[in-house]
Amino acid sequence: MIYRLLITIVALASLYFIYDIARAYSLRNNLYNAGPGFYIGADDPDVTIVKFFDYSCAGCRSSHPVFMDYFKSLPEDGPKVRYIPRPVYSTNNSGILAGRMAYAASMQGKFIEAHEWLMRNPLPIDESAAVQMARELALDYNKLRVDMDNPNVEMLLKTNGDVNLRIGSASVPTFYVEGLTWVVGPRTVSVQDFENIVNEAMQ
Repeated sequence: MIYRLLITIVALASLYFIYDIARAYSLRNNLYNAGPGFYIGADDPDVTIVKFFDYSCAGCRSSHPVFMDYFKSLPEDGPKVRYIPRPVYSTNNSGILAGRMAYAASMQGKFIEAHEWLMRNPLPIDESAAVQMARELALDYNKLRVDMDNPNVEMLLKTNGDVNLRIGSASVPTFYVEGLTWVVGPRTVSVQDFENIVNEAMQ
């Protein structure tokens, strides 16, 4: 009886260990797995910066040009940095539509271009913005509109939101830098802030 109980305990512990490893692998995959066209920067990075954000969030939008200033200021002989933007499923229609537009554009190979377009154009993002973005980025609008309703697009946005929660954040913008979760929220950030968090992550 005791022997069977021990076997059961060992089996359950082994299953939990396997589950924990699989969960950690899934988290890492959802954080860092980004194919060409879904990131900016190094193909073989020393540091990967993942940003979770909502296109309709004021803090997310205001931190974007500051981060890009930091990114462009990186010296050629400095750390090789990769930046992966991950929009989350929004709480409002403008943010939801923008997230769908970005991932739908990825199906025409222009996720980063759409991301930059959405960040620099004013809110609200509506159906007319999709038409304008398609025209300016030379996208097939009819395909874009169909792909915006693709269930996989919504799944990507919701998965990003789930991953943001799993790294310990319940708000946006949040930056994840090599194991460090930096919840920015509504506060103002500087280029120096990004330099500090990357330096800390590399130590």
